[in-house]
Amino acid sequence: EKMNKILKRPQIGDKLDFFIKYKETKTWPNFSIHNFENRKGELISMYGTVKNSPIKIEDLVAGDCVECSGRIAKYSTLRDGTEVTRISHVKIIENKGGKK
Repeated sequence: EKMNKILKRPQIGDKLDFFIKYKETKTWPNFSIHNFENRKGELISMYGTVKNSPIKIEDLVAGDCVECSGRIAKYSTLRDGTEVTRISHVKIIENKGGKK
């Protein structure tokens, strides 16, 4: 079962389009991590967007759903067991907003 899940997921370096919901930004002295989730509730995180991204993370509010493109940077598991997909080279193409 677990091997099946690993074989189906995109490989590191694959460029993909995402539709994800902005949750929060966690900030430490040297960096920030921006957390999102997909429709399945899976956690997706990124350090930021590329310079030419039409929309910056700073323009988002919690609950905003965005269409973006990026590359799979890595898969990791947090201390609490939550699986996270880290994406890089992120360009936010459109902010669809949140539920009214």
